[in-house]
Amino acid sequence: MKKYLLVGLLVLLTISFACADLIPENSHHVSKCITINNIDNFEEYVIIGVITGPMIGDSAQSEYSIVELEQDVCMNKGYKYNKIHVYAIEKNYYKTIDDTGLNFESENVFKSNITTEPWAGYVNNSNPLTKVDLTLAIKEIANGELILETVSKINTADHPITIPTNNLILSVRVKGLTNLIQLSRFL
Repeated sequence: MKKYLLVGLLVLLTISFACADLIPENSHHVSKCITINNIDNFEEYVIIGVITGPMIGDSAQSEYSIVELEQDVCMNKGYKYNKIHVYAIEKNYYKTIDDTGLNFESENVFKSNITTEPWAGYVNNSNPLTKVDLTLAIKEIANGELILETVSKINTADHPITIPTNNLILSVRVKGLTNLIQLSRFL
């Protein structure tokens, strides 16, 4: 009897510490890719993503993790509850950063004017959206700010849908074929 009680207690303790991210019932994941398409045009800067949140990079003691962003490569913030902030850093200053960390107040560090969220989450199964591709471009780096602008947004679905995109590109995947439609702003 004591043996069963001990095994039962051990199982309860193990279950109570187990946790996972579960997909909500009657829903599916939507993948999202955010890229910057002209990083290579700004050779005097390093474009980085600063990741903050509950599950960051290399060390639990670190407040943030830095990743260098590459042209036309999807941003990745890791865990869905992390956040990523985009910065441009003058290349010469970036080379001097050591283990003490990045001085975000430096005149050599330029924070992005927009917030990026490379995790789309889950949608109800009645919504056919499966993927969002957002392409950004660096407009300029000046006056202490990295100015990013949206170049295109492509939404991919399992079957035809209409999604408002505010003067951007709408993509609908129908049986493996992607149709691009340039939308006009109607005011």
